[in-house]
Amino acid sequence: MNQRLGSGLALLGAAAFLVFALEPRGPLAFYWLPLAAGAGFLTAAAASGRPGQMWEAGFVLTGWGISAALVLSGTVDVDPEVGYLVGVGVGVLAACVAARRFRLRVTLPGLSLAVLYVVLSYLWGLYGPETLRTDPAVFAVLIAVRGLVELRQSTRGSRAV
Repeated sequence: MNQRLGSGLALLGAAAFLVFALEPRGPLAFYWLPLAAGAGFLTAAAASGRPGQMWEAGFVLTGWGISAALVLSGTVDVDPEVGYLVGVGVGVLAACVAARRFRLRVTLPGLSLAVLYVVLSYLWGLYGPETLRTDPAVFAVLIAVRGLVELRQSTRGSRAV
């Protein structure tokens, strides 16, 4: 299977999961969104192999997602912002360790974009329009667009994004 085709399908699957499994349409609480998105990016990166371009987003979002789930579910009693920051840091560290240990393609610009995504998502949660603030469909659209880009690139046979 074409590497980009696998990545694109994984991202589209992750987007569908966000829409149908998380509140208000699904049974899972909204705070599972970052972890589900991170798992989707890790799946897409694994589908594209070691030179995949989504390892950074996968690790950073998964770190943030684990911390968000622990803090917002009440499992860990810390200030949410501290918990999120620790989660992002653990995600960055995990990406760096995995890159070295498993020779994955992890870059500083990729890590920077992943952290920027977390910051923008947090700000969206604070200041975004009330009706869209906690709708996973907003985030699913962004992930689906990346999935469609991957599918488009797979038909062209190109490795560049």
